[in-house]
Amino acid sequence: MGLGRGEGVRLPPMSRWILCLFMLFGCASQPEGLVEREYGDVGSIKSYELFVPSRRPRRAPLVVALHRFTDNGKSMAKLTSFHELASREGFVVVYPSGPMRRFEAFHDDGRDDVAMVLAVIEDVAKAVKIDRRRIYVTGASNGAFLTHRLACLAPETFAAAAPVMALMPASLAESFPDGPPMPMLIVHGTEDRIVKPDAKKLFAGASYAVLPIEETVAYWVRRNGAGKIPKIRELDDVDPDDETRVTLFEYAGPAEVRYYRVDGGGHTWPGGDGSAPKFIVGRTSRDFSATETIWEFFRGKSR
Repeated sequence: MGLGRGEGVRLPPMSRWILCLFMLFGCASQPEGLVEREYGDVGSIKSYELFVPSRRPRRAPLVVALHRFTDNGKSMAKLTSFHELASREGFVVVYPSGPMRRFEAFHDDGRDDVAMVLAVIEDVAKAVKIDRRRIYVTGASNGAFLTHRLACLAPETFAAAAPVMALMPASLAESFPDGPPMPMLIVHGTEDRIVKPDAKKLFAGASYAVLPIEETVAYWVRRNGAGKIPKIRELDDVDPDDETRVTLFEYAGPAEVRYYRVDGGGHTWPGGDGSAPKFIVGRTSRDFSATETIWEFFRGKSR
């Protein structure tokens, strides 16, 4: 889910059901090939799941993949299978686990999860040689909100970013009206009932102001100096039974922006694990793989 804070928020009844079900489906077993590593000081130990392919460049690209609210690194691995693609493509993947199964994407409880992600990257660098020019970040829902935050606060670290199921926090857009360009790939479903594409706040009564999806895209287009008129094309309807269609909006420029609008898609990862109940999260598009599409976008980018 999109909230940055899990405690002290009065969620509507529907949201409580979502929270319980995500916790149930977020109990993933250890995917093959992942190694759990711990880091931090005594009393504040944190963990992440790491995948290092046997065949890779001497200094390998690194993809940081951030999970949904109530999930953890194992769940993100199960949802996206980035590590399976990495074994073929030769990049390293790290799936950080947020404390208490969530990330602080809005920085309103004093916790600095931008610093936490940067610390994870440094710890990974102790275990394997990574290409500092080719570090990428992506996230799902809560992790995607943090992806936006990382792109604004740590642009010197990442070569590209890809938030899925999230909107731009309004406070970030106000604090960073411009800045270093960041190649950006955005995926959002038109029928997402959890992070609604036209939302200006995340939940009734919550104080988390966000930009609707068109304004989110427009922010990155403006910041990246990309062309305002996109090239628009409809992807092939690979799976007519999934009841979705995908339209790609491409904004060319020094730092390009791509927006995949999943018509009929819900709060889901296209082409990913679809075990969460459809009546809660909506439809999962099978017309493309978000994982493969994001890596295709990432691999041509370097700082």
